[in-house]
Amino acid sequence: MIRSWSPTLRRRYPSEISVARGSVVPAILRARRRSLLWIVLALLPLAGGAVGQAPDHQASDARPLADQEPITPVPPPPAADPQKLALGERLFGDPRLSGDGKLACTSCHDLKTNGASDGRTITAHDGSKLPFNTLTVFNAALSFRLNWEGNFRALGAQAESSLENPANMRTSVDEVLGKLNADPRMVQQFRAAYGRAPDRASFLDALVTFERSLLTPGSLAIIQASFRKEDRAKAVGAWSGFGGIAGTAAWIAKVLFMVFLVLFLVSLITGRRPTT
Repeated sequence: MIRSWSPTLRRRYPSEISVARGSVVPAILRARRRSLLWIVLALLPLAGGAVGQAPDHQASDARPLADQEPITPVPPPPAADPQKLALGERLFGDPRLSGDGKLACTSCHDLKTNGASDGRTITAHDGSKLPFNTLTVFNAALSFRLNWEGNFRALGAQAESSLENPANMRTSVDEVLGKLNADPRMVQQFRAAYGRAPDRASFLDALVTFERSLLTPGSLAIIQASFRKEDRAKAVGAWSGFGGIAGTAAWIAKVLFMVFLVLFLVSLITGRRPTT
């Protein structure tokens, strides 16, 4: 137990207090060093094992992709009713989803290339330039925020907002439903998929079902959507080497941690701070 001396005692017995301090404080420091030494010795084998695992790119290929990359792989499309899926695909390419019947979802989201405009300039009905480029529809179902501004969290709400956008589609769900219900073949397809004529819920669900199927597992769709055609080859090469770079950086960090532990161990044994 460490005593606490009052100012009066310090003035009256300075030499005795100095002697007491000289015997107690070093003992405390030695005890603390022993405790820290045991902690470092316990951590040392763990650090050594981590450093011993040098980056082996050939061996890493056998591990799941999620263990190699900080970005998880795109999953396969979810299971869906074939009739609802076919209906959603038909609606996605139907120009009746626009006010003037000239635009479909595929007019801006080119499913044969990058799911977006593929470098084409998309203009509004009046010929003015739109403030944002078209986002790719590929893997959009995996996003927790939709649109450039991230102001939607559900595919159905985002689809309805796109229909009401005055810059392109310029329509509404009710207006589209009027057109679809006037088409006997479309009504028949809705009845086969949903058991009823087109309504708001079934219409939006069919579109969402199709959008959820537009996943690209095992592909580099993000590069297709983000780079110009002439730059895509370079981007693919850079992405392919990313896993090796990340693995090497992690291994170097482990080596530096091992060095720090060794220096800290030396400082505990010698009682001196390591110089850096």
